[in-house]
Amino acid sequence: MGKEVIFSVAGSGKTSYLIEKLNTETRTLIVVYTQANFENIQKRIIGKFGYIPPNIACYTYFTFLFSWGIKPFNIINYPPIKRIDFDNKAPQKIPKINPHYYLYKDSIYHYRLYDFIEENSLTKKLVSRIERFFDEVFIDEVFIDEVQDYAGNDFDFLMSLSSSSVLSLTVVGDFYQHIYDTSRNGSKNKNLHKNFEKYRKRFMRFTPRQLNVCYRCPEAVCRFISTNLGIHLIHNPDNDRQVNYPRLIECPQMIKLIIEDDRIPKLVYANSETFDCWTITWGKSKGLEYEDVCVVLNKTTSSLYKQGKLLQLASKTLNKFYVACSRSKGNLYFIEEHHLPKKVTKQL
Repeated sequence: MGKEVIFSVAGSGKTSYLIEKLNTETRTLIVVYTQANFENIQKRIIGKFGYIPPNIACYTYFTFLFSWGIKPFNIINYPPIKRIDFDNKAPQKIPKINPHYYLYKDSIYHYRLYDFIEENSLTKKLVSRIERFFDEVFIDEVFIDEVQDYAGNDFDFLMSLSSSSVLSLTVVGDFYQHIYDTSRNGSKNKNLHKNFEKYRKRFMRFTPRQLNVCYRCPEAVCRFISTNLGIHLIHNPDNDRQVNYPRLIECPQMIKLIIEDDRIPKLVYANSETFDCWTITWGKSKGLEYEDVCVVLNKTTSSLYKQGKLLQLASKTLNKFYVACSRSKGNLYFIEEHHLPKKVTKQL
């Protein structure tokens, strides 16, 4: 069956592409990365059909692995595994034969889920179950968090699915929105995201497709991202919205207005909970969009911005900055972090 990889850019209509392909007959599995994208997809499916058709199943990635790859099977030498552990850090210096390598009490570490499935020879059984119940599989991460965030053993799982002669498989992602990793197990696929051309070659079994027109951002924002971040966004010529920014705001009065405007999210590099205004981290803004956006520059980013050297940012920081800038459907403001009010900690 057909295998398709879609290399996309921010705002290129990845979700719309997926929703358009859905119908009430094809048994379809949709796997997304984050809870936010899961909820977004559910809403979009209901928006199309008025309900969620019984032939369409949507899961977050780790919930899917747990529900389909672990729960149905009796796994020898392990106690019953009841839930997924998203909070604790797995130990490093114990062998895989020790149950504690994978388990914390009755929970399994989320980023070792597929490693556990693979080590217990359950991959073929998992793929067989998918083939039995579904005709078509969408692995998406815009929504997520996206195929570009599949790393370590989890990328190998995608390749296992691609070898199926029964399933139609579509994977979608924006290489430059790679800011998370589903797993990092030793040297497994360690250099997967070092180079786009090498990454692209890993999908040799897939028919490639490009979605490189940005329908979200106005021309000025597309141009800023293309010129300053080296990530080529083609502006949609039908989007004729005129904006006065992107620009660094230095006027105190305007900075105050932006900070106090609850319609404008302030996107910060980290520690969003410490600021006394509406803030979201660059990474957590992925998959969201707003009329106007204020990207907050920390010391490093501010210095490189003023020098016109943003390309010198570390790759994951550059990717997060790209995610933040591409959330805007209108103006893109930049302000320096020291202008944001901090929350006051009450002394007991």
